[in-house]
Amino acid sequence: MSYAGENGAFSFRDGYCELLPGRSGYSEAQYLGRAMTAAFPEVRRFCAGSGSFRSSGILHALCSGITEGGKDVYICEDTDLPSMRYSLPLLSADIGIYVTSEPGLKLRFYSISRLPLQTGELSRLSRTKPPENAGKPGKMLSCTTFKDIYICNIADTLMTRTALPAGISCGDRAVRSLWLELFSGEDDSLVYQVSGCGSRVNAYSSAYGFIPHEKLILAYSALCPEKPVYLPESVHYAAEDIIPDIRRFPDDEPPDTVPRYLTDPLFMCSQLTDRLPEFMEILRRMPALAAVRREVAVSGSKALPGDIRCRDGRVLVTRSGRSRLTVTAQSHSIEAASELCGEWTDRLRKKNPDP
Repeated sequence: MSYAGENGAFSFRDGYCELLPGRSGYSEAQYLGRAMTAAFPEVRRFCAGSGSFRSSGILHALCSGITEGGKDVYICEDTDLPSMRYSLPLLSADIGIYVTSEPGLKLRFYSISRLPLQTGELSRLSRTKPPENAGKPGKMLSCTTFKDIYICNIADTLMTRTALPAGISCGDRAVRSLWLELFSGEDDSLVYQVSGCGSRVNAYSSAYGFIPHEKLILAYSALCPEKPVYLPESVHYAAEDIIPDIRRFPDDEPPDTVPRYLTDPLFMCSQLTDRLPEFMEILRRMPALAAVRREVAVSGSKALPGDIRCRDGRVLVTRSGRSRLTVTAQSHSIEAASELCGEWTDRLRKKNPDP
């Protein structure tokens, strides 16, 4: 995880903020909306949505704060996250905010490129105090879901005109319904496990077992006719063994044009399933990829090793809290990744002992 900071009410990390315990959420959401107008003065228009009417009070408080800061905001009270992300460029909204209330109140932030906001931008927001009310308030504009437009856009890219053969496992009813617009939902040989309000997907294949989200990205990248392939630096180092022409970019500095498969799991998985024989062949030839993650309690905020390449794999160290680090070890086997993760966890504890 990538920790960005706290502002007394919210903890910011990984493209979202989470309300700290003991807070009601309404006044904090209004405060945050006003702070966003000061933290992002270049933003012309925001878009905010939620998938449950249980979150509508928080959603309206957030949007009220944005308009008090003098900015316009589109508000959509009954939408799913994938449809809202897809709509951002169509609405010319520079930032999208999606509100979820279970478990705990979380607000997820996305740029017009549909990627989560970068850690530096969240850090800036966490430090920003709201301005006085603007002389001219902004407008709160009601909009409906873009679900039908979003689904038709994906369907037009597919060769198959019938339901794609895969099962769907998802605890979010709105997101599950979205996926069932394209998938049969009844095939046990390939099942997609959708989480994070539709922002993340793993899969299970009866032939190849568990397939993590990162492996799906690499499978799509291998099938993608467009070259070079753009991937974040944090994606498993073995990608170079699978795909010959890769351009890496820092996770916090995406290219101007972000490939859709990095922001839209439903699009990516529909393309893979549409070319199912080729997808299965890629999985058959793909080497084993393993990653192990642990959190370490530390003291101080010394400079940290970020990306360590070693003989048995790769280790990524990121800050995940005021006094916590996350160690992610990548290798070709779970045993090697576990050993690497344990080794670097011990090194960091000795260097920064827990007080």
